[in-house]
This record gives sequence, C-alpha cells and structure tokens, in this order.
Amino acid sequence: MLALNGCATVSVIDKFSPTSTQYQKKVLGQDAMLAIGQSVHDGKNQGMVLIGQKYTYLITEGGEPFYNLLKEFPANKLVLVSDTPISLEFSNATQFQDHITFNYADPVEKLTPQQITRLKQLEFELQRSITVGNGHTETYLQVTYFYQGQLYKPTETNQIRHRFSKPYPISLIQEKQALILMLATLVKRLF
Repeated sequence: MLALNGCATVSVIDKFSPTSTQYQKKVLGQDAMLAIGQSVHDGKNQGMVLIGQKYTYLITEGGEPFYNLLKEFPANKLVLVSDTPISLEFSNATQFQDHITFNYADPVEKLTPQQITRLKQLEFELQRSITVGNGHTETYLQVTYFYQGQLYKPTETNQIRHRFSKPYPISLIQEKQALILMLATLVKRLF
C-alpha cells in the first residue's frame, strides 16, 4: 500500500499531469511614442492619448492620474523607469493594457515636506534607493500607473503641440495561453 501526504500527492499529480499551460508572447508590431496629449470628446469628456508614429492610443481607463501628473510637473522632473520598449499587451485587435513607472527626478533628501506630501497625494511611494559617489545612498519617490485603452488610426503629426525630445519605442504584443497535451510523455513515464 502506498500512502502519500498532501505535498507528495500534488507533486506526483504535477509531474504526471497530461497537460501543461504555456504562455507565449507574440510581437504584433512596433511603433514609437512621439507625444502624450489630451483628447476631447463632445466638448465634455476628456481622456489621455499616446501619440505614436503609426497609431494613436486612447487611454480609456487609468489615464486620469497619469495625465494629471504630466500636467502638474515639468518633463525634467519625471524620469521614465519603465522597460523600453514600452509593451502594450493586446487582448484583441484594438484593446490593450499596460503600466508605466516614473521616478521623481530629485532625491527625497532634497525635497521639502510640502513637496513630499504633494507627491504622495499623487500616489508616489518611497521605492528606489540608488548608491551614488562615495557610497552615499539617495532615495527616490516612484509611481506606477496601470491603464487600458484602445488603438486608433494615427493622428496627423503636424497637429501635435507637445512632442517628446526623443521618441520612446513601443512594442505591440499579444500573450496567448496554450494548453499543451503531453499524453506521449505520460505514457513513456508510466511504462
């Protein structure tokens, strides 16, 4: 008679499971973000847009705090620390989601209590310590925004008022979950 405790049973089941789940990312295309702007719809509702060379990306959820941050602080006070290229994950032909992370450019040690309070109101948190010359460590405030949106035709680039100093690369990706049947492997292990 063979008796297995709970952990061993799970281990055996996992080892001899006839299926496996695998995630694969497929690059659908590349673009370059030229600017971030505000979209106005019917004069009342507004949203944020990422303006690319090939497409326009309307942020439909989660863009308001992100846009408010960009509106409140000059570009030289925000350091983009998200991976580049920025990867927009598509769930279908036009819907995407992603996140973006910024550090505030000045270390906490150089900020006034009022500045720290305001940054925390904008969801910044103490996150990043960097060792600089002579082993001195500086701490920075960091914020991450999650957002969702929809892909549209490109905006006329001559209508862009505020461009980035350099374009940021964007990868359009789609993650697919695949269930793989490993029956042959299971038969080989059992016999």
